[in-house]
Amino acid sequence: MISKYRCHPIQIIVNIWRLLILLLIPLIRGLFNAITGDLVSWLSGAWLDICIVASILGLGIIQWFCKVYYADEKGITLEQGIIKKQISFIPRENILSIVTTKRFFLRPFNAVHVRADTLGGSFQNADFNVLLTKKRMEMLKKSLFNENHETKKLYQSNLIYVIALSLISSNSFAGIIIITTFISNLGEALGKELSKRIYDTFHLVSQKLAFGIPPAAANIAFILFIGWFVAFIKNVIKYRNLTVSQKGDYINVKGGIFTINNCFLDPKSFICLDIRQTLLTKIMRVDSLFVHAIGMGKYENDLSALVPGVKHKHLNAVIKDLSPKFVPTNPTLKPNFGAVMRFIADPLYFCASIPLLTYILIQNYPDWRDFLMSIAALPMVPALWFLAVRFIDLFTSGISKKNGCYTIRYSKGFYFHTIVVPKDKIIAVKTRQSIFQKMDNRCDVFIYTCSEGITTHKCRNLIKSDVLKIFERN
Repeated sequence: MISKYRCHPIQIIVNIWRLLILLLIPLIRGLFNAITGDLVSWLSGAWLDICIVASILGLGIIQWFCKVYYADEKGITLEQGIIKKQISFIPRENILSIVTTKRFFLRPFNAVHVRADTLGGSFQNADFNVLLTKKRMEMLKKSLFNENHETKKLYQSNLIYVIALSLISSNSFAGIIIITTFISNLGEALGKELSKRIYDTFHLVSQKLAFGIPPAAANIAFILFIGWFVAFIKNVIKYRNLTVSQKGDYINVKGGIFTINNCFLDPKSFICLDIRQTLLTKIMRVDSLFVHAIGMGKYENDLSALVPGVKHKHLNAVIKDLSPKFVPTNPTLKPNFGAVMRFIADPLYFCASIPLLTYILIQNYPDWRDFLMSIAALPMVPALWFLAVRFIDLFTSGISKKNGCYTIRYSKGFYFHTIVVPKDKIIAVKTRQSIFQKMDNRCDVFIYTCSEGITTHKCRNLIKSDVLKIFERN
């Protein structure tokens, strides 16, 4: 008889946390106030909130009790539902990835998030997503995987490369969202006065460090820097100790300090490899290797980089160890230099419009001259950087095909991408011509792939007849 198991009991709190937190915060704060005052009066006034909290908690316990799973060599079965029971079965051969996540705040409870994905699953949610004890998680893996295979280590991250990846991939706005959400939640829990003091302290520090810059401009610059720094630290923590190994048919990617992600990927889940560079890493000849795979990178805190950094001369050797069919080749279809404006028109527009707009504003608001000049410098740096990226892209972009595998080189934003994708993983190819491109048989090419969402890869100004030939279209 197959044994059925329930999720970790902490799943009860995880499932209802968002509802419960709205009522628990005022209840706990009110309780602290009542301890020093009239407890009986507080209980008589808060009885309705207490009943609602108890009802939500009771519903969570019932949901947890009615949710069971079991796994064997055939696959995973999940049963859930209170009134109407739902039974989901995922065949073993269809499971392309299993991801386990050990979050730092769940470690004291010995709890691990486990999820499994298939090719036919949702982009937003995993096909199988439960919270288990570490023991149950190991039992689940043992049921699905052959544990007799020897583990072969393929890659061990270097701290310098992890820092380099974090430097180039961190986003100021992502960090700002993290900071503001944290301060807002802290204000709800401990009072708005604390949040106000944090914002006032930040404003005072930015004024002290302004060094002659107008205070408003200094505040914006410091906000962007702090946001970037928070995102940078988050990425270092996420990719620290990253290792890639092979066990049997599966690639195992593991990394993190506080939250440890462990991804077991079937090579069949690989849609394409994405070799990324920035302007600086291209000059330094260092590559970062990402993978578009089913179940990997589905959520914000997931690992998506297989190799945070590797010298360009060692790249092909690393890729051959991971998946031999994904080795990149040099482009055979390239844009011509006469298409230079198609590459640099957008960044030139930004480079020209920023000084022009600043000049117009200074003419209308002369008293704000220093402030406007300081603000204009902020977007001018990325605009010039964008111009340099697009200019280099003119000489490095293109498409090639070898052994049924395409190599697509292009730039997007501030990154250079080299996409290596098998023919059967491309879901669509589209060409587009302007009036001027029709004159010399040129076109822009859009290649679409699908892993955890649709991704578009664009190459500019290639010969249309060669594009149709390489993609075997008449």
